[in-house]
Amino acid sequence: TLPHLRNHPQHDARCCGLILAGTRLPESTEAMLVISPFMRDPHPLVRFTAFHQLLTFSWVEKTVEHLAFEIQEQEDMATDQVPCVMAIRLLLKADPAKYGREMIRKLEVIHDLEFGESMVTDLVEEAFQEFGQR
Repeated sequence: TLPHLRNHPQHDARCCGLILAGTRLPESTEAMLVISPFMRDPHPLVRFTAFHQLLTFSWVEKTVEHLAFEIQEQEDMATDQVPCVMAIRLLLKADPAKYGREMIRKLEVIHDLEFGESMVTDLVEEAFQEFGQR
């Protein structure tokens, strides 16, 4: 039933399904491929849940890496920076040597655009901590 989850009208049901997929199919390509399309869900909580679930994996599947790269480019300097920051975190997890310098620079730009405390600032700080920056 998880592939049919995308069509569910309630965002909270989609979020629960994503958590279920990550729990029932841990560390599997199948789970990543079920969860990854939700990184583009119209509801921000569903997108956040999808990214959060994918970040719990110890690795990033190539298809997910490519989608994350597209998202961080499309979301660049957008009003909602959460998908961009989360996509960058996935890329840094996928291949820090390949993406490190460019993505850390993008995180610094996003961080400088934020004023005061915000969810985006917190997510950027988490990314810096995860990858030994700052």
